[in-house]
Amino acid sequence: VGETAQRLEVAIDGLLAARLGVDGGRDRADYQINWIVGCNPAGVALMEGVGSSFVPGYHHRYNAIPGNPRGAVPGAILNGFVRAFPHVDRPWLDLYPAPNADYHANEPWLLQNNRWLEVLAWW
Repeated sequence: VGETAQRLEVAIDGLLAARLGVDGGRDRADYQINWIVGCNPAGVALMEGVGSSFVPGYHHRYNAIPGNPRGAVPGAILNGFVRAFPHVDRPWLDLYPAPNADYHANEPWLLQNNRWLEVLAWW
């Protein structure tokens, strides 16, 4: 669920290709990372604390912490854009200010956060 993990896998491939001397490998990785930090159609960073605009809410129990009604997890990367409904083929990210954001798009999973660590390792 979510396209952020796939974007990070492409970034990893680009960084590995750059290490092997492939032209454009680093550019491919940069493009994917820029998308995650806010250069996407919604203009929001999918990584909390990096960028200038963020989703209004996370699907996370951190929203039970006093003073953190958004449930923001510092440094966490969201699942990202998903299909709004199984029968509707268009990208969607939960930008509604209601509590308990959608888990498909607005939940930080280990999958993409582990991929981010691998990107950092190859950077």
